[in-house]
Amino acid sequence: MGRERLEHTEILDRFLGEVVPRRFTHLSLTEANEETKVANLKLVADAIVGHTPDKVDLIFPKEDFHFAQDNVGNLVMRTPAGKSFPFTRWGLLQTCTRLDVPADYVKRCIAHDLSDVAAHNLNTWVPKLRGDLLFRTVSGRIRATLSDRYAVFDNEEVLDVLESVFPSGQYGVQSFVVDGEDMTLRIVSNEMLRIDGEDLFAGLQITNSEVGRGCVALEMFLFKYACTNGMLFGKVGVTSYSRRHIGSVSVVDEVTRILGEFPAGVEHIKTAVESARRVKMSTDLLHTLTEEFRKDARADDSLIDTVTGVMVNKYSPTVWGFANALTEVAQEFVEQRQMELERYAAHLVTSCVA
Repeated sequence: MGRERLEHTEILDRFLGEVVPRRFTHLSLTEANEETKVANLKLVADAIVGHTPDKVDLIFPKEDFHFAQDNVGNLVMRTPAGKSFPFTRWGLLQTCTRLDVPADYVKRCIAHDLSDVAAHNLNTWVPKLRGDLLFRTVSGRIRATLSDRYAVFDNEEVLDVLESVFPSGQYGVQSFVVDGEDMTLRIVSNEMLRIDGEDLFAGLQITNSEVGRGCVALEMFLFKYACTNGMLFGKVGVTSYSRRHIGSVSVVDEVTRILGEFPAGVEHIKTAVESARRVKMSTDLLHTLTEEFRKDARADDSLIDTVTGVMVNKYSPTVWGFANALTEVAQEFVEQRQMELERYAAHLVTSCVA
């Protein structure tokens, strides 16, 4: 990276915040915090408070805010009272998207000490807005710019729903990712699946975004205790739920419904696992599977070789062994890529069901 580009990156990091890769924090299930009905849930709640200690939402009509360059050269949104709010990276991207101004152009302006030019461009398009805007802030920074129709359903509220609906003492948080914008939470049952030679626990993954990046979503999750591998079954024939943050967001009934369907989902997963364990990995099948993996999951030679090596050295030469190797290797990636690979592994497993 050239010196000038490095300097521009440092400026953006200073003004918009550094890019921090999202990775799962794993929690002990044998020594779980049991202050809540769902074990370890309080640890997640504490992490949420740590990332968003002072959240404030502001709604303004287009006449009551404008953009400007502050005294250190940063781009800010300014209120009628003269209070200035800088942006996070996501907050800036959403603001640019709403005003149909290219975000890369605005970031270049900021990096080149031309925030006043960026502000002029944004202000030019503010009169074209329809409706009021909701600015979601944390620690005085705009983390989201949304329509006033956006239905706020924050991570603390998700935890309240889980605590109210889940039965006491039967589930625990196995891992989670939380920052000032999004949350991914994995809850598993205390009861191990009855499959010979396996240490598998079924559960649910719950995701939520406080900044309009995604829906409130739940999907079935399979956890292998010894290796902390996981597979996501929500998009391969097992019950799931997804709801946008528009209108009335009522999650209690949907979580209750999914818990009611949980035993049937577990049986579906058990059948798929048992089938995948029986499918031997011939040379031809391995070739076909890896080529599909390359095409469907954007896998390069390095990833394919690594997964195949882990299967040969650690797991059985079966589709189930390949899927386990894939989910073990997936843990080396950041959250979104890890989940993509876990969903693909679940797809491989369920494809073995006749």
